[in-house]
Amino acid sequence: MIERTTKSLVIPREAEPLVLGNPKEALKIDKLVSDAEVELRIDISRILGIAALNKINAVLHIDEGTAQLEPVVLSAVGGAATASVTSDLKNAPSKLRAKGTLQGIGLSTLMQLANVDIDAEGSISGPFDVSFDIKRMSNLLRSASGNTQLHLKNGKVATSLLNLAGLGVIPWLFSKELQAGYTDITCASVPFVFSRGIVSVDNTVVETPSVQVLVNGQINMLNETLYIRAVPRPLKRTNARSPFPITISGP
Repeated sequence: MIERTTKSLVIPREAEPLVLGNPKEALKIDKLVSDAEVELRIDISRILGIAALNKINAVLHIDEGTAQLEPVVLSAVGGAATASVTSDLKNAPSKLRAKGTLQGIGLSTLMQLANVDIDAEGSISGPFDVSFDIKRMSNLLRSASGNTQLHLKNGKVATSLLNLAGLGVIPWLFSKELQAGYTDITCASVPFVFSRGIVSVDNTVVETPSVQVLVNGQINMLNETLYIRAVPRPLKRTNARSPFPITISGP
């Protein structure tokens, strides 16, 4: 008995390229984006370098050329942020719009995210609706437009100069804030308006147990200039003239 291995009959032929859609048309990214339908869940349980952030959860939807992250839930120490982030992938893929609410986010967390070294505490809440261009990741504020209304509660800042400006030298010398080295912030309401590189902070109100501070001004991110005027007044005599109104201006 003679055994032999059988081999399949193979007829070689020229390989044909894989073509999606109409073989007469090349595949275009904008065509793919406009026709794609995607739903993807995103869970990030650890953010390196930002200890105050615990996790990020989001669901990505792509349909008819529009990408939407909704909901986006960012958990941080003491609070959370909930938002919807959208982008027009066909006409302006680098521009994002974020709309949502901060709920009890720590002031120190926001300071860390903004890379601002100020010893301050408190709980930040409020709505925001801001658009920006991620092509300018190094400075998103230059491309930002929109507004936010932030409220601070149970705050504290490592300076007593607010009371000096609002009360005058003699009352400040005997204040408990000078002895403690910090000032309690009873409440603060800060409306930010972003418009093509200009940040306005008009009608901002900050209150300590002794002083009310009214703040108005603008920060121009394009030419790196600012003009801020703060008028501190004794809280029990808000009609009184401020002993030391503060004006900050220049590059």
